[in-house]
Amino acid sequence: MDDDDRARALQGLGYGLYVATTAGAGTRCGWAATWLMQCSFYPPAVAIAARSGSTRARLIESGGVFAVNVRERGQQGLVSRFYAPVEETGPDLAGVTFTLGATGCPLLDDALGALECRVTDSLPGGDH
Repeated sequence: MDDDDRARALQGLGYGLYVATTAGAGTRCGWAATWLMQCSFYPPAVAIAARSGSTRARLIESGGVFAVNVRERGQQGLVSRFYAPVEETGPDLAGVTFTLGATGCPLLDDALGALECRVTDSLPGGDH
């Protein structure tokens, strides 16, 4: 991803509803994420909250990566498939096809765009 593509993706973030994905320990997982925010333009950084003790939190911790799939207006049906966290069951997640990004995280084919992220720090506390 070049700097212009990354900037456009970061500028598209606001309070919203996203599909986050992660990969680790031989498993891939996706879930509807609302606790996401941009932290920095330079270097580009986002923060995400994952429920403590959940599969997704363990995968983010073990794999050190996650992706944020940004939806288009009108794609509520896409996100609703992930209200309950979904583990990979073959070539799709919740019936949604994906390609693997450079981090190994699923990037949903139907998403407007995606940000692939590497964990640089974490803050334990609370339930997420």
